Amino acid sequence: MILTTPVNMDTGGGDKPSLLLVDDENDFLISLQIWLEHEGFRTRTALNSQEALKILQEEEIDVTILDYRLGTEDGLTAAKKLSKANDDMKIIILTARPSYEIAVESIKSGIFDYISKVDSKDKVLETIRKALQAREKEMLEKGKIISKQPLLKYIVLCNHSLIKERLETFSHHNPDFKLIKTYSFLEILDQQTHIPEIDVALVCASCCLDTDEHCFEFFNKLYRLIPRVKPVLFNENFPEEKKVELIRIGVKGFLSIDMGSDILKKALVLIKEGETWASRRLLSIAIPSGPDYLKNYLHDKGQSFILSEREKEILKTMVLGFKNKDIADKLYISENTVKTHIGNIFKKFGVNNRAQAIIFAMEHRVF
Repeated sequence: MILTTPVNMDTGGGDKPSLLLVDDENDFLISLQIWLEHEGFRTRTALNSQEALKILQEEEIDVTILDYRLGTEDGLTAAKKLSKANDDMKIIILTARPSYEIAVESIKSGIFDYISKVDSKDKVLETIRKALQAREKEMLEKGKIISKQPLLKYIVLCNHSLIKERLETFSHHNPDFKLIKTYSFLEILDQQTHIPEIDVALVCASCCLDTDEHCFEFFNKLYRLIPRVKPVLFNENFPEEKKVELIRIGVKGFLSIDMGSDILKKALVLIKEGETWASRRLLSIAIPSGPDYLKNYLHDKGQSFILSEREKEILKTMVLGFKNKDIADKLYISENTVKTHIGNIFKKFGVNNRAQAIIFAMEHRVF
């Protein structure tokens, strides 16, 4: 399978389609996951049918891509197990050696389709798209009601019972704003085996940000756990200069816990759309140069940190701990090309090594 520059795919809007990827080759699985998430899918991974069944018990999956050979386990037998766990899900068989016999076997077993590990990215995406469309059509024909997805999903990081109760009540009366879970401390979130995809994290400053040093450590960890999250602070009494620093590292607003439900809804919607809920004066100080302010704030040498698509792919594999040779193999490029791209990343970030580059990417949410 050629995992190269992503192809845009319109999935019809709404929440991301969910894919379960099952393959006993962990390196290939990680590479496939990185590529498909870059294409706009929400993915889970499993090394065998037992892990896959556990995931299907936890959440709804639209399409499963299943290796034809899972070690000593037969992929078609595994497919039957997974179908019983979720009969609305579509299954695509993945094989290293495509053949007429595999195609016939797959069709007889009720598999939607099969793809090869050497197929082009366009064919893979087209097969997934067709599977999603077939699933939606069958759901409509069966008369099943596809539940409306919430407008916004959020978590709360706070140890005050009255505050948590108020936000839970807000979510109960406003179902478009779904409270996924409340956590007393970030360390509890860090212990979760699976962190759901969320839009906003409401963070109690008095519970979570006791010192300046802890403040930056807290957000680094939060971005590592949930890279695309938009953090918002409440129950805070920071001076203006401190709020400026927080906005510059990604905080999207400062809320009063006493604000009415209508104002809270308006604030959360704007924050999800990328706006910052703060005074105009504060924003004019924190973002003096409009959309390009990060280039001025982060780089006194005048170097842009904006990465090319290939550099982003390589940076993601660096975060996962891949070595240069592994990256070259996964992306079908030479090791020298990998070194050149990594050198460019170092220059753009103003760093000297991989560890510094990874920390920089997490701190400033480069992806």
